[in-house]
Amino acid sequence: MQGLISLLPEPYYTQVELLWDGLEDRFGLSYIRVTPIPHFSWQIGEGYQLDAILPLLSQFAKDLDPFEVCVRGVEVFPGDLPVVFLKVLSTTQLRAIHLKLWKLLLPYTAQPNLYYQPEDWQPHVTLALNDLTPGALPDVVKWVKQFNIDWRFTCNDLTIVGQFDDETTCLEARFECGRGLVSSGGCDRKLLEP
Repeated sequence: MQGLISLLPEPYYTQVELLWDGLEDRFGLSYIRVTPIPHFSWQIGEGYQLDAILPLLSQFAKDLDPFEVCVRGVEVFPGDLPVVFLKVLSTTQLRAIHLKLWKLLLPYTAQPNLYYQPEDWQPHVTLALNDLTPGALPDVVKWVKQFNIDWRFTCNDLTIVGQFDDETTCLEARFECGRGLVSSGGCDRKLLEP
């Protein structure tokens, strides 16, 4: 699986890691560690045609000014295994960027996840998934709500992340707003630094 994400800047990157630590310590929720990178996702699919999208995303990022992101509160995607997340406010600017990225990447994405198509996209920072039961959900949400999440920051990156069958997650390419491609070439753990 590959996806296009934006990394959270400090101090929010570390704050999400601390929330993950607390959820693991208090509730035994650790599945999130499969993708141990605090972020929000623009698009996800089974794979990208990297040769095609690297130059396209580089130009897109060069033409993109850094943009404001607001993260406010905790919400839930319901289900047998609910997902708890921090809500990224879906502003007009964020939706416009997302629509352009969706159209740009779609021709080069194998099996795109349709939850990320423009009409369904809900930007978010995942806190717990795949190991949270409906019975534990109220206590988990109550615990996260005590932190009164209300963050505002400038985002200046687009990053391609890959998740492989051995559950290894790597940042494969990073683009900065106003600069374009700044790093690529496979699984680079150094790219994990926001």
